[in-house]
Amino acid sequence: MIWLNGIGLAVAATLLCALPAVPFAVLIARLPVPVGAALLALALLPPLLPLPGFPGQAAGLLPFVVIPLAWSARRVTPAMSRMATISGATIVSRVRRIWLPLVGPGLALGLLLGFARALGGSDDLRLQGLGAVLFAASAYPLLGALLHRSD
Repeated sequence: MIWLNGIGLAVAATLLCALPAVPFAVLIARLPVPVGAALLALALLPPLLPLPGFPGQAAGLLPFVVIPLAWSARRVTPAMSRMATISGATIVSRVRRIWLPLVGPGLALGLLLGFARALGGSDDLRLQGLGAVLFAASAYPLLGALLHRSD
């Protein structure tokens, strides 16, 4: 049952990482490219810093969540939000009808990659030798789906 502890920690670390990652990715997507690239470089730093324990694990997931989310958030232009506002859409309606359809896949991919990374790096699972097995089980089908996608 120790592996349930590892899965629970991986879920908690992924959700904790998503709290700063979502606004950070939206900020990166909204800023001009040179400034956004500099902020993206800052998002790549936490895995390189020696942050111990659970906060360090959550911070180490930041690039895995921010990069796909920032990539998909670039699809939502300020003009789309302006047009929806002019049309009388509320903030909830704008999020539901504009942001979620365009940014949702990037958010789902980022959370999945972050969860797989947290799961593969879990000490509880590594002690039992399950970390690599669960990481491979979660990552390889995703890679196969991406490589053999037919649009």
